[in-house]
Amino acid sequence: MVDKVIRYLDSDYKYPYGQNLEKKMKNAEETLEIACKRVEELGLKHVVVASYTGRTAFKAAETFRGMDITLIAVVGWGERMRLREEAQKDLERLGVKIYRGTHTFHGASSAITDRFGGITGVGLIQEVLRLFSEGTKVCVEIALMAADAGLIPVDREIMTIGGTGQWCDTAIVLKPSFANRMFDPVERLQIREIVVIPRNRMVPEKTATS
Repeated sequence: MVDKVIRYLDSDYKYPYGQNLEKKMKNAEETLEIACKRVEELGLKHVVVASYTGRTAFKAAETFRGMDITLIAVVGWGERMRLREEAQKDLERLGVKIYRGTHTFHGASSAITDRFGGITGVGLIQEVLRLFSEGTKVCVEIALMAADAGLIPVDREIMTIGGTGQWCDTAIVLKPSFANRMFDPVERLQIREIVVIPRNRMVPEKTATS
């Protein structure tokens, strides 16, 4: 048996996402510091972080500096692309690997909902994960994306870091899988530890988009 402490962040977020940035930045720093400590304790070798603009990725690179890990930043795509080319080059110089592509829980599934309405099976997966937090959905999604891209192994635990809108507020240790093996009886994705999570788990008003 292992005794484990979960850090619940004070997260009285207000929407739209741009509000309470000071609170979000403070929570991001705390999330990254606690995640870093747990990575050391468990001897993890891979950290995947969501970062549309690159700000969280830069902060993660600073926090995990000097550690023997592979740091992967999952950024936006298409109309959601906000990471400038110069920022990407700076991150790569810091040793950060960049994943750029369609998000697992979006793509064709979102196109179906946008065109015909309703919610798909993939949309339902998102909503169930959001019962824990928006960042939990993000952590699972970026792990699937990094695995499918061959950036992380699927036979050992990794640290994933995501959030609610800007910055990060959720850190999860999980055993990843490929997206098409997510529910496989043997190879399925497994959430092993919730390390950090916001206490007030707000989600965007419009969530059923895929």
